[in-house]
Amino acid sequence: MASLGGAKNSTWHFALGSTLSQIKTRPHLLAAAAQLHHAVESSEGLEAKWRSYQELADVYKDLGEYQDAIAAASKALEIIPAYNFYNKLLAQLIQNTNLQLGERQEAFENSFQAWESAPRDPIAAFNMIFAAHRTGRYSETVRIMKSALESKEEARFLGGVIRVMTPQRYTTEYMSIACAKLGELDTARDAFIAVRSQAAELDDLGKMAEAEAALARLYHSFYQDDSAAIELFENIVKGYSATVSAFSASHVLASVYFTNAKESSNPVETQTWVSKLEKLVDLVESMSGDPGMFPTKDEASALLGKWYAQHGQMDQARAKIQPMIKRAILELTDRDESNDYEAYNNLARGLLCSGDRISAAIAFAFTKPLQKSKELPGHESCQPIGHESTSETAHEISDDQAFNFIGRCDGGCARPEQLFKSFSICEVCVDVAFCDECYRKLMDGTTEFRMCDPRHPHLELYPPKGLVTREAGGYMIHLDGKKVDFDEWLGMINRQWL
Repeated sequence: MASLGGAKNSTWHFALGSTLSQIKTRPHLLAAAAQLHHAVESSEGLEAKWRSYQELADVYKDLGEYQDAIAAASKALEIIPAYNFYNKLLAQLIQNTNLQLGERQEAFENSFQAWESAPRDPIAAFNMIFAAHRTGRYSETVRIMKSALESKEEARFLGGVIRVMTPQRYTTEYMSIACAKLGELDTARDAFIAVRSQAAELDDLGKMAEAEAALARLYHSFYQDDSAAIELFENIVKGYSATVSAFSASHVLASVYFTNAKESSNPVETQTWVSKLEKLVDLVESMSGDPGMFPTKDEASALLGKWYAQHGQMDQARAKIQPMIKRAILELTDRDESNDYEAYNNLARGLLCSGDRISAAIAFAFTKPLQKSKELPGHESCQPIGHESTSETAHEISDDQAFNFIGRCDGGCARPEQLFKSFSICEVCVDVAFCDECYRKLMDGTTEFRMCDPRHPHLELYPPKGLVTREAGGYMIHLDGKKVDFDEWLGMINRQWL
């Protein structure tokens, strides 16, 4: 803390508070909040006060003190109301925190006001669309979609809105759901075509690929026109090589090809779909992608490996699955902790494709906070899907850690994440998971649009199954009635695959 020496003025308190806020345990966050309050009280300039309130809002959000987070963010916006980049983030924090508290009307009004004050800002428009989705105010989203049909400039603006969030499919799904809810699905189709046409005039290949991807998902999930969807996805992979949209299209195609091959009773037809999957993998493996891209470009290869493994072709399976697992282990053992979340996901996906569902569940356990039961209203005991649960105590967050669930339900629901009683991931579709309610709808055929196939196997990630516990010496892995530490477990995976 030598760098914090000197007089304990506003700058000193802010620096200490910011430093403490990076350590995400409850005592450190509380200490950070105290220091930031001192920084506010001792600040003389408006900018310094604004900065302290901005930081304080994030700290209270991490603590789960949502009313205090809203109050701090609102103070910052009062001090400097200009709609700059950082104030956009504060407005988004207020919106999302209100949603977390169940204050849906307040959340929508906040986002709508921000959009009205900056109607040409794609981030403000996206925030409004997201709030409209979570609150059922679909007409505002459809109004933005229809504006894209009025002029090239409006189509260009909608293309910018689509790009705000990564992956882009989240935004276009919110748009498509809104149109579907109001019986205006063709509006979504026409708007995405308008974005593609405008991007083509500007020779903007990235935006063209994103609009084409939106169209492909619209045909796949909402119109459920498999022929049109497959043709669009195949065009994206071939026509926009090495783009994020191309890799994302390959993920959908791989799952479609795999499913069609598995479900076909005609051997010739089965081999046709397997051949299409093999050719897709050859094409994707020839592309150079961003090593940090998530989901990774290796997903299609791993799914082909899953097919080989299920049909006893173990050498071919290993060759296709190993790159994903190797990359994940390298990222988990390097000095960069920022890539660990994606690495655990990739490790789990690779292990799932190999058929090792227990080890996959262990890897997935590190991607979800293992939460206290008191944070789950109406929590009931849930059995894992497809494998037995242990009787061990569930892996929980300790008392000094903040509560924060990370997990987007792909069923199109607007439920707050803290109400999820379970969270299950598809083992075939890429980056597709469901809360308890949407999983039941998937299984009984009552979903409003298609995001997955009920015939696919699903692995329940939450609530935790006792496969991982935290003890005095660190994380312990429970395998076959024995306990091994994390390093030993990862070493076992390493020796098995590398």
